[in-house]
Amino acid sequence: MRIFLDADACPVVLRDILLRAVDRTQYSLLIVANHPIYLPHRPWMQRIQVDAGPDAADHYIAEHILPGELTITADIPLSARVIAKGAFVLNFHGERLDAECIGDRLATRNLMHELRSAGIASSHNSGPGSRERQRFAAQLDRFIQQNRSVSG
Repeated sequence: MRIFLDADACPVVLRDILLRAVDRTQYSLLIVANHPIYLPHRPWMQRIQVDAGPDAADHYIAEHILPGELTITADIPLSARVIAKGAFVLNFHGERLDAECIGDRLATRNLMHELRSAGIASSHNSGPGSRERQRFAAQLDRFIQQNRSVSG
């Protein structure tokens, strides 16, 4: 089982939670970014640096993820692509996204993009608070436990 991290925008505090989880489980972690990510070497971790083009990390993840694997990302279009392939998504707020909610998330994302483009709304993207960090860690642990019981 592999976990893909869309690392370009991932808050460091969440990356640290993820690293502790893979250290404990030794699941394969692929850290995908368009810039170097400096982390201590771990045999179950692979750093993948993609081109600097727009959405290059997203394209890599969507092309390489397999059904049942996990992607950690805040990107809604990437989430939709991953879910369509039968994989799972955990966002930076600790929410698991699935086929039932992704359509609404895409519609909301597109509406907010239009409102920001028109100057009607502004971006507000604060880092994860303590409640979100706890929810992220809990959802990650839940996914790992469910995957362990399914795979063996």
